[in-house]
Amino acid sequence: MKIKLSILIPIYNACNYLEETLQSIVNQKDYENIPLEVLMIDDGSTDNSADICREYQKKYKNFKYYYKNNSGVSMTRNYGMKIAKGDYILFLDSDDTIQENTLKSVLYTFDKYAGEANILAYPLFNMTNESVIPHERQSVYEKEGVFNIEITPYINQCTMNVVIKNLPENEKIWFNTQLKQSEDALFNTQMILSTNKIIIASSGGYNYRKDLYSTVDRFKNPVDIKNMLLDFFEALASLANKDGKLETYVQSMVLYEINWRFVQNVFYPNHLNNDDFNKWVLRLQKIFDFIDAETIIKQPFMDYYHKCYFIENFKKDIVVNVDSSGAIVKVDDKQITKISKFTLVFNKIKFHETNILFEGYIKGPFKKIMDNVTFEIEDNNNIRTIDLIDTQANYYKAKVRTANFKGFSFELSLENINKYEFNVKLNGLLQNTTSYFENSVIFKKYLNSSIVVKGQYIISYSNNPFIIHIDEKKSLTENNRNFLLKQKRNLNLPANRNMKHVIKLNEFLKFVLKSKEIWLYNDRENIKDNAFYQFVNDMTINDGILRYYVVYGKKSDKLNIPLKQQVVYGSVKHKMLFINSKMIITSFKDFTEYSPISRRLFNTLYSDLNFNLAYLQHGILHAHTPWLYSKFKTNFDYYLISSELEKNNLIENYGYNQSDLIEAGMPRFDIIAGDVSKKKKKILYAPSWRKSFVDEKNNKARTLNLPALENSLFYKAVVSLINNKDLIDLLKNNNYVLDIKLHPILLENKQIFSSKYPEIKILNSDDMIKESDYSLFVTDFSSYVFDYIKLNTPVTFLFPDKKHFQSGNHIYNTLDFNLSIFGPEFIEIEDFIEFISKGIGNDFKQNNLYKSNELFFDLKGNKATTIVYDKLRNFK
Repeated sequence: MKIKLSILIPIYNACNYLEETLQSIVNQKDYENIPLEVLMIDDGSTDNSADICREYQKKYKNFKYYYKNNSGVSMTRNYGMKIAKGDYILFLDSDDTIQENTLKSVLYTFDKYAGEANILAYPLFNMTNESVIPHERQSVYEKEGVFNIEITPYINQCTMNVVIKNLPENEKIWFNTQLKQSEDALFNTQMILSTNKIIIASSGGYNYRKDLYSTVDRFKNPVDIKNMLLDFFEALASLANKDGKLETYVQSMVLYEINWRFVQNVFYPNHLNNDDFNKWVLRLQKIFDFIDAETIIKQPFMDYYHKCYFIENFKKDIVVNVDSSGAIVKVDDKQITKISKFTLVFNKIKFHETNILFEGYIKGPFKKIMDNVTFEIEDNNNIRTIDLIDTQANYYKAKVRTANFKGFSFELSLENINKYEFNVKLNGLLQNTTSYFENSVIFKKYLNSSIVVKGQYIISYSNNPFIIHIDEKKSLTENNRNFLLKQKRNLNLPANRNMKHVIKLNEFLKFVLKSKEIWLYNDRENIKDNAFYQFVNDMTINDGILRYYVVYGKKSDKLNIPLKQQVVYGSVKHKMLFINSKMIITSFKDFTEYSPISRRLFNTLYSDLNFNLAYLQHGILHAHTPWLYSKFKTNFDYYLISSELEKNNLIENYGYNQSDLIEAGMPRFDIIAGDVSKKKKKILYAPSWRKSFVDEKNNKARTLNLPALENSLFYKAVVSLINNKDLIDLLKNNNYVLDIKLHPILLENKQIFSSKYPEIKILNSDDMIKESDYSLFVTDFSSYVFDYIKLNTPVTFLFPDKKHFQSGNHIYNTLDFNLSIFGPEFIEIEDFIEFISKGIGNDFKQNNLYKSNELFFDLKGNKATTIVYDKLRNFK
């Protein structure tokens, strides 16, 4: 029987998942009746992959095993294509699988349209050990048919969920063996361009395994891919026609690759020096010369403001024409977009004494436009111009500044019965606006309500233009009555049922609770931090304030604080106290860590909440993260700092005002002092974690990706260090011990950080650390370093993967402070050990570059907790 389909599987050390891959073929519907061959091509494996292949070859006559010397996946696929006998070739990687109806679907569909295209694609899924979910591009595969890329150029078939026609030898397209990554995307593109068409099968499925250290992971960081990414782009650009025009489809392929790398912060090679970085950008610019601005603005899966960012940075001759209907943007004399309205984004609308505070930003694209925007508030023919300021919201869905939004902060009098019209003007011409509310606003957006009652006043809004109406409650209009009734009806909807119960209970208790002043103190689960130490100080003060420390799971005598002053996170009592509190004190910024109520309920009750939010930090902010910690993002009312360095940083780079800052010191500084004159012969090494080897779900649960960790330069360097014979000899000869404090995420797999030497101790989570014991503190970039600077302990920095850090292996890639002013920094293990050898003889006493009193505020003998309490108590 003639072979209909060849399944080509390149194999290299794939024994962990290979059997699952092969079995997914055998499990196909109607498998026995499909004339196929399975080509298992072993690219020089050194594990037992060969045994698995021989077993399947013995069991199934159409499974064929081939062995070749290691030469890479492209040569292996090319080898398979040479020996394939089927009419079609399906590619399957040795750790992926296909769904059980795949073969019937792709063969039926390819036969149906075989005369029109040389390549077929079918649905793609992401597979982990826990689930199989549709890929982000799943919408591409929803409709069966033949698609002409001149009509539908944004398909972006870059992955190997494809079947190709087994073309004659002289027509075959081969994988590019010079490319080390993205060779599959280039191959697919060339196959599509052979007819300018692609067939889509809408059923079946390719399951791409996501929980491994894949080729994509290996070549993700710009340090590792070096010039590979630009080599791939240049290979795509070489497909331009004789007029130098690149098909829109190919342009879109470049943009697809750029987009996901840009969003994941692994696009720019920030580890390069200025000259090499500029050369890299020049090469990229030449690629963008092939890409039309119109293609960029139409690119799917790319955020609109990111499109504008790339147009603004890589296209020339941007022209903006403005009139009262908006702004028209042209590139190369072609209109690419029209801005017909601006968005007023409100991060916070809050009652503030007898005023209403408004904080937010005006959202619109292109610097040429936003630099000419003005903002005015008009009432009774009085016009007030609002100062527009820089905003960290410009780190829009990225770790670089992608936008040019304009921030604002102002107050309106609650006692002035009036109508306030918010006007955005461009070049002096009034523009259309719309509004968007975050959760910290007085309007109940989840109840679709544009009206709120506060005491004797009614505040409402309307859109386009955005108008705030302040009226007396006694003059309630029929329209306002209807809105309030609608608000009550919406509260009865199924989605709001849980919220309604809490609101009703609060109505019953609030008259008792509102008469009390309540302060809540929050740390993270299983962590005692600054909020705990502040609570221990404050609970002894007889000032009439009801104080509670938030605990997780159940109350505990081990905390040595009265059980009656502990409240369990998420309990009904916690929710009632939270809703009626005056001060929320937290060491951690995330909403879910200090709030026991949902964001939906928080917004619904916000107009009645009277608390201030005080952030005590869990470590001095030195990581450059304005997209996480800036004022527009956090809504902190007060921010505790310990130094002038922090103050300048938060004001200049994070949008805080001096009045937002509490100048004192972290409460835990009060308890770490100890007798620093009696340090022990101990070194503490506390490396941080990296995003690149951690899987994160919904920004919450973090779990280690072990293959990614074990393949990382970070892991290899740590294991090398704790097993380095020269270091061990230094420690042993000087009676020193090196304690390793792993981040909690890394402690999940403590066993892989093993050392056979007694001079090395990997600490457990429950090991008590006395900071004043250590003669030297070592880290990479952990904020824990400031605790040791506070103790006048010498510090140093070991950062073997610094280049990878700079180019995206963590949630940030630069620091706000130059840590080398506090101690020397080392990249190489050998240089670090040499530093140890020079300092260990005198217990590192000559290595303290920075004294505590040079960095931290002088508290003049007072405790930090006392100053924090006094300032919070006296804030209005």
